[in-house]
Amino acid sequence: MQNGLSGPVVQILFQKELQIPFQKITHKNKTRLINTETIAKFQLHLQDEAWKYAHNIYNVNCMFHSFHCIFLNNFESSFPVVYKRNRR
Repeated sequence: MQNGLSGPVVQILFQKELQIPFQKITHKNKTRLINTETIAKFQLHLQDEAWKYAHNIYNVNCMFHSFHCIFLNNFESSFPVVYKRNRR
């Protein structure tokens, strides 16, 4: 097969005058802001949550999925992600 992708024949394509933007390599650490204030906020969110919906589900997998989604949403909103650059 002379024109396909299989077999020993290799096809190389060249793009003339292709401009690729230069991007500096930056190293960032992804951390979460966890302190007494954010922990108290997380606890308050969990206390105010309507857990009846998660407990009224009879399928264990659906119940866990509902609990997990509620828990993660509150976790993400209470403990925001902070990016810090590495200095070398």
